[in-house]
Amino acid sequence: MTDPARRQALRADAARYYTTRLAADPAAQTYLAGRGIAPELAGRLGLGAADRSWTGATDQLRSAGYTDAELVAAGVGFRSARGTVVDVFRSRVLFPAHDEQGALVGWAGRSTPAAPQHAPHWLNSAAGDYRKRELLHGLHEGRSRLRAGAVPVLCEGVFDAHAVTVATRGDCVGLAPGGTALTSLQVDAVGRAVTTAHRHAEGVAPGLAGRRVLVAFDADDAGQHAAAAAWPLLQAVGAVTDLVPLPHGSDPAGVGADALVQALRAGHPLVDLVVDDALAAWPDRHRWAEHKLGAARAAARTIATLRPEQVARQVARVATALRLPPDAVTGEVADAIARHSAPVSAADDDWHQATGSPILARGTLTAVVTACRLGVAPPRPASAVRGCASGARRLEGHSPERATARARTPPARLLLRARQRLLL
Repeated sequence: MTDPARRQALRADAARYYTTRLAADPAAQTYLAGRGIAPELAGRLGLGAADRSWTGATDQLRSAGYTDAELVAAGVGFRSARGTVVDVFRSRVLFPAHDEQGALVGWAGRSTPAAPQHAPHWLNSAAGDYRKRELLHGLHEGRSRLRAGAVPVLCEGVFDAHAVTVATRGDCVGLAPGGTALTSLQVDAVGRAVTTAHRHAEGVAPGLAGRRVLVAFDADDAGQHAAAAAWPLLQAVGAVTDLVPLPHGSDPAGVGADALVQALRAGHPLVDLVVDDALAAWPDRHRWAEHKLGAARAAARTIATLRPEQVARQVARVATALRLPPDAVTGEVADAIARHSAPVSAADDDWHQATGSPILARGTLTAVVTACRLGVAPPRPASAVRGCASGARRLEGHSPERATARARTPPARLLLRARQRLLL
């Protein structure tokens, strides 16, 4: 079927059928209530249900004049091994999915206790108009709140997203990619949702630049890995991203409304998790100087991407975790920025305008700002140190009277001295 209008009409008729089935299915209503969605909320969200029948929806829609080809193209039916077109969704509660224009493009179906044991927990409409990499559940319903200033909260599941919105009474809007794979397309969609013509006219940057975003993925290994993977996507658009601390093994929909609100209020920088993961990749960092230096450099590569006002916290955290002097970590950050030849940021240009000083390379400025805030001497220029020997020199110290001796010392011996110092 190629006619979009016909496709939309079919989905609208299917949606009415599914909502009717939910109203007539006490077991599905009980299941939703147990997951925190009362009948009133289910009605407001347009939720539906599919029963155990193989052809309940397709028979109803055929009687309305739709062909089998149209049923398949709209994502309501699929062709079985026997060649007949049957229902896509069976024994499921259905969450409608909308595109950015508000058009219904499909459903995400969660199996109920009545579903066969082998059935997947979640089943989405087939690809086509339903483009999972672009869609976020909760965005359509929460668009007006987001434009009014509500905080977007990224969750894994649809139930989690609705739990956030309900618990905060709309002060936060839960958004779910329907799994752990957040994409740049979804991040861009959130940015468009929070942008208003009025704010843009006032000179406020469009999109998520400077806007707080909370990440509340499940508190398990997969969820925390996904949260760390989301950070560069959000960092790239200038969002101020915090991680929501949930009890280990839990998710937003399972902790209760009061505990969820407290967790949302206790968010801390998501980059903490990213930096900690970088350190954890060097398990022998407290045993070998080379590993300690590797951990410092791995963390520095992340810190190097931060705005100057965010650097000091991470430098202090890494210095504490590795038992290093802060100026040693600051130097590694300066080197990391210089190696990537980062352009001067808007924050650096503001600093230049305020002070009248020449615009410095962003790495130099970041290192100077960090050093001043930590009360330590600024590090040497990045060009003064290179390779493993440079790290050893930095970890030994920067006293001028030792410069000549260091210059004549073989790199291996410098590294040995650094190791001895780090293991004290």
